[in-house]
Amino acid sequence: MVRMSFVLILTSLLGGCEVDTTTLEKYIKYPKHLSWTILGKEVFIFDETTDEIHVLKEDLREIWVYIEQASKVLDVIKEVCSSLYDESRKSEVYEKVMSLHRKKLIVLLKEDNYLETRGTV
Repeated sequence: MVRMSFVLILTSLLGGCEVDTTTLEKYIKYPKHLSWTILGKEVFIFDETTDEIHVLKEDLREIWVYIEQASKVLDVIKEVCSSLYDESRKSEVYEKVMSLHRKKLIVLLKEDNYLETRGTV
């Protein structure tokens, strides 16, 4: 009940952002074909299927690091906003999480059954 009310509050805080509330409850994982490491203030991601390298900085770096600790999209948004001490950025953080999903750098699942070895290279 508490979690659902937080989802409703977050949804209203996301304002003009188009939010599928079921997305907030999805599990968030790294795809198996990505290798990554943190160097300084950046995350370098190597896609083993396309041979592409992605560099994440600032907020995207923070989101990536919190994915390691959190299990759901909602948890990542809460943690990143908490670390930034800025609850008003929830909409922006949500959009950045979804941009990682569109780039196929993360996987969103209904159930936590994605076998994965997570971590840095």
